[in-house]
Amino acid sequence: MERIALTVESSDEYRQKMWQYHNTHAKRDTIAETVAYSAYRTANEIEAVALVTPTLSGNTARLLSTFRPEQPIIAATPSETVLRQLLLNWGVFPSLVAVADESETMIQNSLRAALDSGRLKLADKVVMVAGLPIVSPVMVNSIRVLFVGSVIGRGVNAGGGTPDKRWRATGRVVRAETADEALAALRQRGGEILVTRNLDMSFVPLLRLVNGLVIEQPTELSSEILSMINPSLVWVSQVSRAMKVLEPGLTVTLDGREKIVYEGTV
Repeated sequence: MERIALTVESSDEYRQKMWQYHNTHAKRDTIAETVAYSAYRTANEIEAVALVTPTLSGNTARLLSTFRPEQPIIAATPSETVLRQLLLNWGVFPSLVAVADESETMIQNSLRAALDSGRLKLADKVVMVAGLPIVSPVMVNSIRVLFVGSVIGRGVNAGGGTPDKRWRATGRVVRAETADEALAALRQRGGEILVTRNLDMSFVPLLRLVNGLVIEQPTELSSEILSMINPSLVWVSQVSRAMKVLEPGLTVTLDGREKIVYEGTV
């Protein structure tokens, strides 16, 4: 029975019939159903590798499952109970992630979990479906097309980090021209990437507060000084147009070995 089901569901005839059925019979009475259907169509039309959904209750993944998409539905949830329940839904591959205060962090945690599980790889194109903010009473209200770990910057010099983190740092971009601007923008809870045009001694007290550092121009501080101030700091310098490309609030990953800035979590 398993072989029969797998053969049927992988056939072109089955996919065509499901596509025709949902075009004419899919329920679109609510915002959630309409957005989920749009995500299903978008994933097919752009040939996405997967549908990714961060979910607290599992309802978004269940709704997507009703469309029987060709792509796997990667559902990331902080609830072990929801994870076990989602194992029973067609095409859903659940994973457990940490609870996050911000929606963007939850989305990036979802992508990280998919990368770690091997279901996604760098440069994969995915459709993210969620209710934003994650605690929103609206089940689904947002669709985004994402490229996993797309390169958005390259530096001339880089360094820092620790082997256990693969010489990488991930965090939310805080962009500042001066140390005073940076101090005002930093949440001072860690987990942020400071982006600045020129790095001088005035920034030194702030370097213990961030995960990573992107500098547009050459820096007067040596790698030894940077590592002495913050041993786990990852930095990339001489990144062209960094102050324009790296927008505040964007989640990025720095690779201190490859001198690369990736969008999202890698």
